[in-house]
Formats: sequence, C-alpha cells, structure tokens
Amino acid sequence: MTITQEAIAGQPVFDPNTLPYPPEPTDASYLDGTWRTGMLTSALAGLFKVASDGAGKASVTVGRHTVFAATRPTPEFIKHQLQLVRNYADLRIDRSAEILVQMSDLLSFFGAIAFLDSRKREATLEFLSAVQTVTTLVEAQVKYWCWVGRPIELAPEIQPIIQTPCHSSFPSGHATEAFAIAAVLHRLMADSDARHGIENAAMPFRLAHRIAVNRTVAGVHYPVDSMGGALLGCAIAEAIVAAASEEKVREVTFGDTVMAETDDFLLSAVAPHLPKRPLRAVANEPIVESLWQAAQAEWQ
Repeated sequence: MTITQEAIAGQPVFDPNTLPYPPEPTDASYLDGTWRTGMLTSALAGLFKVASDGAGKASVTVGRHTVFAATRPTPEFIKHQLQLVRNYADLRIDRSAEILVQMSDLLSFFGAIAFLDSRKREATLEFLSAVQTVTTLVEAQVKYWCWVGRPIELAPEIQPIIQTPCHSSFPSGHATEAFAIAAVLHRLMADSDARHGIENAAMPFRLAHRIAVNRTVAGVHYPVDSMGGALLGCAIAEAIVAAASEEKVREVTFGDTVMAETDDFLLSAVAPHLPKRPLRAVANEPIVESLWQAAQAEWQ
C-alpha cells in the first residue's frame, strides 16, 4: 500500500465541501457493535451508585432515587440454609454440564428461547451484553458491603463441584445477572415488567431461576443468595429500562421480611417483593434511549 501510494498519489487537495458532517448525538449506527456496546455500557454504568448504609447493608441509587436496599442474612439464617445446599447436591450429576457452561456464558441459554441471532437481533444482543456487564459492576459492590461467607467456609462436607469464587456469597452474581437479562428480554418480548413476567412464569424468568438454582446445586451459593440476586437483578433492569424510556422505578428491599418468608428459592416467591406500582421517575439518557429503541424495533 505504501508503494501504491507513492506511485499514484500527489499532494492532497483540500475541499471543505467534502468534510463529513458529524452524526446526530443519538445516532450510533455508524459504529461497529463492539464500540456501540462499550459506549452503552459506559452510559449505563454512570447511572448507578452503590453505598453502604451500615454494617452488612448496601443501597443502590439511580440519580436521587434508591432502587435497591439490602441487609445481609444473619449467621443463624445462613446456618439453616446449609442443609438445603447439601440437599441440592443430589442434582449434580444431572446439571453438571449446565453448571460448567454457565460459569462463563449465560446469553446463549437466553438465545435458545428468544432467537438472539446476531443479524436479526443485533441491537438486542448488544443491549443485553451491556446490561450484563453493568449488572456485574453493581453486584460486585453490593457483594462487598453485604459480605457473607461461602458454604465451603462453613462446612467442608459441601464439597463444591466447581471452584468457589473469592467474593461474597450474598447476593448471587449469577442470579443477579440472569434476572437482569430476563427482565430486559421479557420487556422486549412481551412489553411487560418483571413482576408480571414472574407471576406468569414467563420463559426468561424460568430460565433465570434455573441458572440461579444451579449455583446452589454446584455448592457455591445458598438459596437466599439467589433470592437477593433475583431482586437486585430486577431492580437494575427496571432502572435501565426507565433510563431508556422515562418510566418510573420501584424501590426493592431485601431484609428481614423477605428472609422470614424465604426458605428455599422459589420463582413464585420473588414477585411479591417487587412493589406493584413504580414510584419514582428516572431521567432518560438519550444514547441509552436510542439504542433501546433499536432493540425494540427488532421485536415489533
């Protein structure tokens, strides 16, 4: 290319009429998928702030509004959960293949129920990928403030079948990410919120529940971790959708009331802790709104 340039090119001739016009601020169609996803992830990450409200407590805010608040389970409650973790080990032979794949890949499982083709649903895949990345950033901080020891730290008899992660057991990261993806995907597929989807056992939430339970089967999470993660994931997802559409968000709380009602982690137990009426409006983010509309268009 250097030889060709030297052979055929003269001095550059500048013509101001050929200057390309900058695209509209909300038009990201000229970017490739990696750049669009990265830009969307950056915009979404800026929405969330995580702080501690005291020992074992964390809150997630979007703007001035709290969208999630959690208090970690008590040691007595965790001790009670150990027997459930042991009981779930009986499913390990049946679920070990799923568990291994889901250590690094969740979206393929959702693609199996929603046809997330890279051509037909490119914008959807980009949006869901950004949702999962941002959810990971938020959950990491909630884990930090709500630290709970892993099952193997309490009972060596648990013998997990995968390496136990170094970070807090509560809330479950896999549950958080799976329910965040499910809530956003359900909104695209059915134009309905997480509470409605869970109440009707919509397929994305059935899958999210199975992914979460698989982590207990593996021996690295208590069922209560999945409950906390499911609520956090739904809260994150609805805040993201609100930022894309000027909708309202709920304040979701995980604490003594939830734990008093939660023994095992059942999908039907999640919806009652998602308030029926969203209470607070979230200002929309133009680039988030634009890319959300591109994803919506793929489902019309």
